[in-house]
Amino acid sequence: MHMSKRGSPYLRLALWQAASMCIQHNEELKAYYEKKRKEGKAHGTALGAVCRKLLIRIFTILKENRPYDVRGVKTAP
Repeated sequence: MHMSKRGSPYLRLALWQAASMCIQHNEELKAYYEKKRKEGKAHGTALGAVCRKLLIRIFTILKENRPYDVRGVKTAP
């Protein structure tokens, strides 16, 4: 499979850039990216997989109308 070129190129670029930042700053998505790389996937393919995970999270947040809850991060009391 390949990434579809349908839809907004601006949204696709924004999602790609967000995924790039996620693999640097989000431990869970970074581990997922590294797992894909160890499976032999190219950088672009692994980053596309992170895009898909990120898009699913965004869709769920918008669908359920709730704030994003980062797992494993303790908030100040």
